[in-house]
Amino acid sequence: MIDPTARVHPSVDLEDDVSIGPGTSVWNRAQLRRGARIGAGCIVGRDAYIDEYVVIGDCVKIQNAALVYHGVTVDDGVFIGPNAILTNDRFPRAITLDGNLAQPEDWAIGSIHLHKGASIGAGAVVVAGNDVGEFATVGAGAIVTRSVPDYALVAGNPARRIGWVCACGHRLGDRRGHPYPGDGIGEANCQACGSVYEIVGERCVVVSRGVGPRSSSDRTELSRRGVAGGREGPETVVNKIHPYANLEREFICGESPRLSSACGSGGRRHQAMRRSRREYRRPDPGNDN
Repeated sequence: MIDPTARVHPSVDLEDDVSIGPGTSVWNRAQLRRGARIGAGCIVGRDAYIDEYVVIGDCVKIQNAALVYHGVTVDDGVFIGPNAILTNDRFPRAITLDGNLAQPEDWAIGSIHLHKGASIGAGAVVVAGNDVGEFATVGAGAIVTRSVPDYALVAGNPARRIGWVCACGHRLGDRRGHPYPGDGIGEANCQACGSVYEIVGERCVVVSRGVGPRSSSDRTELSRRGVAGGREGPETVVNKIHPYANLEREFICGESPRLSSACGSGGRRHQAMRRSRREYRRPDPGNDN
């Protein structure tokens, strides 16, 4: 079923039982196989390929020449860049052991789930059997061979986590505006919209949402004052709101008696780390230098 408000170019190859939601646009020479489901308000670019029974949510952008194969599920608000490929066969073979051409029953379909708000960069490949978490970003040209956590930023071949991203799409940073590392733990902030996150191990948790994009002059002033996202420091947010605050204070700031007693001869190093961490977390708002 094609909604009357959907715009479908005459050159599009539509098979039977394709569903296209209201307000969706499908451009030149795209191919939609039987049973494909496209939600409302989507854009399917030129030469894109949507395989059989693929389910695509609302407000999804699929750019030119992207390939989305059978077994893929795409949630609302996902971006799939040009020439991106979402595969469905982890052990591809053209023939069986007896030399005959492999048929559909001769191989198992691998699934991929792109969760809400995720972005797949241009030319990236997601290998079957791996999911991409909410609002995660896969860099251009990356090869995803393991599932990607929520809000993670991955890049390379094979794709590795190099940082974290906000729901608005910008990379998360520390209070000084430096990009937050992929293996870091603690508080991270979005300089663009003011959102605050807490990163513990493989999880990135929203502490508070920002109020919206900020101008460059606003971000410069916040950086000068040592305040990220318009807040007066992480203690105000983390210690009062987030359940992992005590864990971070114990194992990052070194303020646990258990940690101090376990340090032994390395106590001086941990004392220096505590001083450095406290200075980093509590800059003087009145210091302009």
